[in-house]
Amino acid sequence: MAAVSPDVKSLKKWEDAFQYPIPQVRQLERQLQAELSSNKMKLRGLVGESYRDLLQTAERIIDMDASAQKVERNLAETSRNCNSRLLEKKARNLKIFEERIGAGDWEKYTFASQLAVLQNSPSVVSRLLPNNKGDSCLLATKVFVVSRLLLKSLSEQDSIPLLNSLKSQLAALRAFLLQHIDTLLSTPYLPIEQLISALTSFSLLKTSSCADVLRHFLFVRSTAISSILTESSVPSAEAILKALLLFNQTLQNAHGLFPKILSESLLQLKSQSLLQDPGLLGLAELGLDSNGQWLPEQVREFIPWVRHDDLERSRVEEQGKSWAAKELEMLNTAFEKSLQGIEDIKELVTLRGNILGLWKAGRKGRREFIQDGEKFRDLATARLTDVLSVKIDGLAAVGHELGELLKSVDGENKDYSVSLWSNSLSSMGLANGGSAFKEAVQSRVLGRDSSVKAFGKKHEEWLSSIADSATVVRGLKTPSASSAEDEDDFDAEEERIQEGTEDAVYVEKKMSESLDAAYGNLQEIVGELVERLETSEAKESEEVKATMMRASFLLRAIRQIRQNPPKRGDDSLIALSWFGTILVPRLHVLVAINVGKKSFTSVKRLLEHRKWSGKLASKTLWEGTPPLPVQPSPLVFKFLHDLVTDMHKVGDDIWTPMAVKCIKGRASKHLWQALEGVLEDREIVEATLANGSPANNVRQPKEPEPVPEHENHPEHDPETNGNVENDDNSEHPNHESEHNEEAQVNNEDSDDKPKGTSESTTEVKVDTHDDDNDDDHSRKVIGKDWAIQLLFDTLYLDEALLRKGSNAGNSGITSLAGKVESAVGTELGFDEELRRRLEGGAREYWKRTCLLFALLS
Repeated sequence: MAAVSPDVKSLKKWEDAFQYPIPQVRQLERQLQAELSSNKMKLRGLVGESYRDLLQTAERIIDMDASAQKVERNLAETSRNCNSRLLEKKARNLKIFEERIGAGDWEKYTFASQLAVLQNSPSVVSRLLPNNKGDSCLLATKVFVVSRLLLKSLSEQDSIPLLNSLKSQLAALRAFLLQHIDTLLSTPYLPIEQLISALTSFSLLKTSSCADVLRHFLFVRSTAISSILTESSVPSAEAILKALLLFNQTLQNAHGLFPKILSESLLQLKSQSLLQDPGLLGLAELGLDSNGQWLPEQVREFIPWVRHDDLERSRVEEQGKSWAAKELEMLNTAFEKSLQGIEDIKELVTLRGNILGLWKAGRKGRREFIQDGEKFRDLATARLTDVLSVKIDGLAAVGHELGELLKSVDGENKDYSVSLWSNSLSSMGLANGGSAFKEAVQSRVLGRDSSVKAFGKKHEEWLSSIADSATVVRGLKTPSASSAEDEDDFDAEEERIQEGTEDAVYVEKKMSESLDAAYGNLQEIVGELVERLETSEAKESEEVKATMMRASFLLRAIRQIRQNPPKRGDDSLIALSWFGTILVPRLHVLVAINVGKKSFTSVKRLLEHRKWSGKLASKTLWEGTPPLPVQPSPLVFKFLHDLVTDMHKVGDDIWTPMAVKCIKGRASKHLWQALEGVLEDREIVEATLANGSPANNVRQPKEPEPVPEHENHPEHDPETNGNVENDDNSEHPNHESEHNEEAQVNNEDSDDKPKGTSESTTEVKVDTHDDDNDDDHSRKVIGKDWAIQLLFDTLYLDEALLRKGSNAGNSGITSLAGKVESAVGTELGFDEELRRRLEGGAREYWKRTCLLFALLS
């Protein structure tokens, strides 16, 4: 049976709890903890319920203590004042005072009181004016009116020397008081109480009616607005906003104060005499509690007389409309001047939003005076378009910079390499994610040398300014800040959004038109640069390179312009697909002319010096039955290699499909012109043998010139110019054979020919008839093998340059094929089938070798 836990209340002290077993002690502990938590929650609930009552009780105790102290002070003062001895003393003094003063002294005390009040009035007015709290201005005006009455009263007596000085003080004080009133009337954000006090003071001081007060109020506000706008020759944005705010407040005050509230204030001023005003009686400097009874009756009973009922609501509206129209015109003019002095787009948009927001905020106050007439929105929009137009016209500076950079481009790029395998690139560090390495690779791929980068930087700066401006213009769609009065006016909010959207659309439209015109002008500038390149004749190799690099530079510049149109975020402002379309083909022609000039000259010279009647050493490589060539001659490889090398020096990025097509067309034209010059008046005949025996259809001369014995050696065969072995090597398509071909041409151009060699080794003596008195006639001929090889070369070049083949109507190939068919068709059976074999072989060989000339493929 479990032991019964002890009762907590039965324990006398804490040691008694540990006389029980541990389980019961722990149970006792849990019981105590539970009771403690329960009591704590109860106590917290009780305190929470009575907390507010306790605070209120404490406040009452504090108030009761303060009241008790006040009562004690009052009782002490009452006890002191109720002293019988003191009362008796006052009574005796009063009696003595009444007995001593007689009727004869009345004038003396009156004069002294007037003079005392008059002398203290200037100091009181000067003290009250700087204090703009409450009715201090009106109170100062009342003091001045009292002093003016006292001065008039004293002036009627005998001349007093002091009065002249007091007159001067009061005259200066009146001007100062009027100036202070005008300052209050022209102050923005002036509280209504102070404004009413200033208007009433002006009416009291000048004895003006409500109509005169309104007229003066509008005049002061007009002067204040004019002074704000004319502080500088070009009004600032802050001045415009301050003037517009004062304009709105003027109309709002005119609507709210005139005539009712001002009439009530003037009527209250006429309800009692000035000396009964509590404010005047409370001025200790005047001492009216003692001096007031000695003042003249006309001063003590003076009641201001001002007309308060001469202004009607219709007259207020009429004057307000006239004033508002005039001031609004001045605000429009000042706003236009202020806009002309601002060049920053963001500042313009900010000023536009502030001015329109402020204008709409005062719409309720000026509703009965003026509805329209403001030109703020139109002026701001027009200025925005003008500033954007000027900023966009900065593209012309980019064009002129392009012209300056073009002058610095020459035939040598000393600071730039197009190779991706240069040592400087391979040794470049890869820090920061290899950003420098990636930029260098991109620059080489896209041909960005120092001139292109300089132009790109200038162009990017202009694009950045346009993008920022376009983003700011998009901000016009955000409505301007609304006033507290318009927070619940959904129509006004919708109107602001609509106006902002319309202005943004209009400005963006004008911006697009300006951009189109600017890029059109830029295209004209680039066109003039292209025309200069076209008209300049490059006679030297350096001039040729310079023209080529300048044309390439312009192509890269045009590409950069087209690929980077003005944007706002990710959206392009205009499309530039049209830019440079009429210039790019002309530049491609310039590049093609200058790139292929060296190759065209070289191939023409090699064709002219080739031994067309000699033995074709590469015939041993022909294949098939009958054997036909399967690879072009080294001359073709050399031409294509030189052409691609020159193209690569210009930059791989230049060779777009259109540029490649252009240079292929020019290459084809020049090649056929060279071939036509070589093949003109030549006949295809059987070639002369290497040992000097005549060919089948070529007759030897009857009396040949004696030839030295050593020249009968194959190495010095006159028909092969002593270079049979070299011809064998030169016909193989490898790099070494190109140099052998050039060496062969140089040997043929040399004047040091072996003795006994015929006049021309490329000409064969052919008899015309047996009965022509043995008169030999020299004719230009081309060997049959050379003709077939030449046909294969042309088909191969046709694949490389045109990829059309003879079936596409290439007149040069058709003519050459016709000549070959007519000349060698009988011996070889050269027909359409063999021709198709040549075409297929040329096409297949081009497929195997096209990657060697990747820029052309």
